[in-house]
Amino acid sequence: MSVAKHQQISKNFKIDYNNIRELLYGKVKARANEIFIICPGENTVEFTYAEVKSLIKSTYSIFRKLELKKHDRISLIFHNSPEFLILYFSALCFGLTIVPINPDLAPKEMRYIITDSKSKVIFYSNTLESKIKNIKNLDNIKLKKIISITDQDFSLKNEDGFDENEISIHDTAVIIYTSGTTGNPKGVILSHLNLLSDSKSISEWFHFDIKTRTLCILPLFHNNGQVTTLLAPLYQGGLAVIVQGNVSLLSFWDLVKKYYIENLSDY
Repeated sequence: MSVAKHQQISKNFKIDYNNIRELLYGKVKARANEIFIICPGENTVEFTYAEVKSLIKSTYSIFRKLELKKHDRISLIFHNSPEFLILYFSALCFGLTIVPINPDLAPKEMRYIITDSKSKVIFYSNTLESKIKNIKNLDNIKLKKIISITDQDFSLKNEDGFDENEISIHDTAVIIYTSGTTGNPKGVILSHLNLLSDSKSISEWFHFDIKTRTLCILPLFHNNGQVTTLLAPLYQGGLAVIVQGNVSLLSFWDLVKKYYIENLSDY
């Protein structure tokens, strides 16, 4: 099967990092006090590169309390939010595998993905508690409700002394489940290499740089939201605007104007 020319990768295509942690920490070193993420919403939140790293290391304490180890799989059930973002980066930096789940699925559909992926812990938003309670028969799977990024869990002592797990470029980073239109959803496995190569390719194709600002209105539980408007700007040290909640057409253009957006999440 031939590959279209625009899909071919040059033999000189070089991945600059061995995993997402190396990418993030490298940008923290270069861009520590610059804003990396803005989350507009009822309560707008923003983080510098250094603040994201600090929150990541604090979150390691949550993983350790839950007895999570390298390669363990965790489910994240959130709408776009600061909580999803911190848990997402923390898990990747810790060496866990993330299974992001559409929070609008029915409990039965969520249960299938959780059990099929062999997730050990479910992290979920407190706004979804009534739905999570209806997921039946989750033997030996732990539940962790997250209320806010201001939770005590996210302000624990920074684990600078923790010897971070080694992470291979071929380690599984994320498992994204298909819509399951012809049967049960299938888990699509993405390695750190997949995320790095995609984010680098997109950032170079669209000429991202440290001044780039992307706007994400698509869900972070799927590939476009994660790669195109989060990891791709990160690859070049840019800024990602991740909108919380639904966006109307009128507010969409207000966001574009307010945050000086040039790149959107629906290429």
